[in-house]
Formats: sequence, structure tokens, C-alpha cells
Amino acid sequence: MLRDTIYAAVILNYNSYDLTCECINSLLKQNVNIEIVVVDNASTDDSLKKISEKFENNNYVHTIKNTINEGYACGNNKGINYVRHNFKKVKYISIINPDIAFEDQDIFYKLGCKLMSDDKISIIGCLNIFNGYLNSLDNSCWQFPSKRNLFFSGTLLGRFFCKKVNNIYKSVKVNSDIAYVDVVPGCFFLVKSEDLYKIQGFDPNTFLYFEENILAKKILNINKKLAVCVDCLCYHNHLIRDKQLTNWSSKLFSCKCFYDSKMYYIKNYSKQNKLFISFSIMYNKFDFIVRKCIYYVLQVFSK
Repeated sequence: MLRDTIYAAVILNYNSYDLTCECINSLLKQNVNIEIVVVDNASTDDSLKKISEKFENNNYVHTIKNTINEGYACGNNKGINYVRHNFKKVKYISIINPDIAFEDQDIFYKLGCKLMSDDKISIIGCLNIFNGYLNSLDNSCWQFPSKRNLFFSGTLLGRFFCKKVNNIYKSVKVNSDIAYVDVVPGCFFLVKSEDLYKIQGFDPNTFLYFEENILAKKILNINKKLAVCVDCLCYHNHLIRDKQLTNWSSKLFSCKCFYDSKMYYIKNYSKQNKLFISFSIMYNKFDFIVRKCIYYVLQVFSK
């Protein structure tokens, strides 16, 4: 019965023609019906045109063009809204990065079965092979950031006081093949469409970073849970993303996005007191100014 259920997958593309095509081909091999929606976030390399031409005869592949790159959350929301208005029978939506691929042709079916069999679960992810190395369960999910993480993560002093953005699980309790967790990675997960529509998708006020934490908070607010299936695997080739951050201007832009998103999360989702929020904002603003100066100096000397 579940194999006849229509799934949808939203892929956010930005100058990633080859990876997006590989991801689409991987999805087309799945043993379920998947409506694939590619949202192009104002690419500058004609990748959307190439993707449209490559899959023009495939009725399961749909493309949307954004004239402005509004970031991860807004881009994915465009795809989610497209699914909502065009595919009424979709019960499970996957948010998937272009650098994700699968060997298991039943992974959507398996994850869909988990969602169907457990009313408490709204979002489910899986283990992943990250840049060729198998991530353990502890590294395939995370806890919400602690005060220390929120204050120091991404800052210069954070190298000494807080190396991780989020709290990493030291151990995760697994019931059968399911582990209930705080947050799953945004690179690939399945979510019940009715829940995603209920919370109105991603919060559009971040450009990049903290989207998973915010989405998890919104899911908890409707009394649902997130989980990881330890029997399923995907491949995550993140090396492409790492290679894009090779110049100082790109690194500074990424850093600015992180600061802005972290401050937005602290003010709107962390439930911290006003004193903590004020000190965090002041400290992080100062840290960014210092980092900005350092990056400009390094940029001059690297020429």
C-alpha cells in the first residue's frame, strides 16, 4: 500500500548542475513515486536551463526559478509551497541537498514506513557517509545548543571554549532501529507533509545556518518528535561545499550568515533571559568586527 503513496523531494540548487543531476537520478531509482521539485536559487551558471533540458521528458521532475537568492530556508519554502499546491496526495516530503545520493533504492519506502507507523514522529533522518567516512549515530544528529554553545560558537574564543555549534550526543538510546533526537541534519530528511504545512515550513528569517535547530523547535511546538533511522544510509559529498569557501570574501560572507542566524535563533527560539541575549549580541557583534578586520588583512596579503 505504501509503495503507491506519492512522495515529494525538494532540491535547492545553486550552481550545482552536476551534483543536482546525480541527486535527481538517484531519486528516480527509488522504488516509490517521487515528485522531484528543483528550486534554483538564482544560479549564475545556467544550471537550471541545463537541468530543465536534461529532464524535459520526465514528468516527475519539476523546476522553479528564483530571481533572487534568498537563502536556504526561503528557497526550500518555495519548493514546499509548490508541492502543497500542485500535489495534493503527497504525504511525505523530503528536503535534500544536491550533494546527497543513495545506493539503497528502498530508503524512501523504509523511512516512509517509519513515519506511518509512529504518530509521534514528524521528521526522520538517517545515518550518512560523510565525504567517504561513515558517521556514527552520535554524529548524525545533535542536541539543541547549550548556553556555552550559543555564546561562543563561531567566535574566535570559541576555538578554546566551544568547538562545536551544537551539543553532540555522547550516547543516543535506540529503540529497535529508531532513535529519538533533538535535531537531524538538513542535508536529507523526510517529514510528514501535514506537519510541515502546519508549521509553515522553514522560518524565512535566516539565510544560512541554524535552520535545522529552528525547524526542530517548530516541530516540538506541535508536540511531535524527530528521529533517526539507524538502518538507513545516504551519501553526503560535502567536499564541494568546502571547496567553495576558498577565498576570504566567501568565508566572511559565510561567517556573517552564521552570526546573523545565531542571533536570530537566540532571540526567538532559545528561550534565554534578556541579560544573556543582550550580552550575546554585544559579544558576537564585537567578535565579528575583529574577524572582519583579520579577514581583510589576510585577503590583502593573499593577493
